Amino acid sequence: MRPRSRLRGLGVGPAGGCGAAFVALLRATETGALPTRTRIVIAAPIVVGPASAAFGTWALTARRPLYGHDRVVGGWIALAATTAVAASAGPLYRARAHRRTLLRRRRELREGTG
Repeated sequence: MRPRSRLRGLGVGPAGGCGAAFVALLRATETGALPTRTRIVIAAPIVVGPASAAFGTWALTARRPLYGHDRVVGGWIALAATTAVAASAGPLYRARAHRRTLLRRRRELREGTG
């Protein structure tokens, strides 16, 4: 395996594992129940991270050259991670817009104009 491919495997493995561990730690320290959509968005990196770590470990320990099929597997893992992040953008945008509306309404009520 080429050194560049090995470095990529060394980067993907720990990054996926550490990312999943970090998100899992954040979830574990949450107090109270979270909404369903929030739990789904938080669970996605916890699932995709170990898959990335497993792929990076497998790529480094395999005693054969990586072919196109192996890159396709890595691409599917990357696509799943990207889709999970993109799917969380919509609800996040709506939540921020709703928060702005609520803050504006609170300000109006405090000023007595509403």
